[in-house]
Amino acid sequence: MKNRIMKYLADGVKPKDISTIVGCTPAYVSQLLADEDFKASLVELIATSSAAPDAEDNKLTTKYVTMEHKLLGAMEAAMGDAKLGEITRALEVIAKRQTDVRAINKPVPAATNVQIISLTLPASSQFAQPKVIMNAAQEVVAIGQDALAPMSSEGVRSMFQQLRERTQNVLSNAGNGPIAVPADF
Repeated sequence: MKNRIMKYLADGVKPKDISTIVGCTPAYVSQLLADEDFKASLVELIATSSAAPDAEDNKLTTKYVTMEHKLLGAMEAAMGDAKLGEITRALEVIAKRQTDVRAINKPVPAATNVQIISLTLPASSQFAQPKVIMNAAQEVVAIGQDALAPMSSEGVRSMFQQLRERTQNVLSNAGNGPIAVPADF
């Protein structure tokens, strides 16, 4: 408990607020501040923690913790007059904050049995992207070694119309009767 109190003091938290956060009396914090050894350790901690690269982040986190405790105290005092919806919303906010803090502070598990595999594929393999050849009208005429016959949009519509008619004929000849084929088929 002494170390926590010292950390909060080093981060600039008032003794009254520390007693609420840690769960001790304000008199206990005052007794610690009157102890010469405690004061010397506190001065040393302030000097080392202010030089740390994450000093500002630590102080901000401490301010959030202090504010949470103050808000929780105010909420407790107002519970009698609060409506259920207000209490529920306040608890949601506090619970989300606690979940976020735990997620941030949760250590990332060390990977076990990790194997790194290095693959080198030749540039001219079967996985290489084929060359697309286009004509002057910007129509694709070949992909790789496969030549294509360029077709206009009207030709594509006509091809699908013929396919639709053949499908209708096959299905009606099979004894199932005509079926509805979507117009955009």
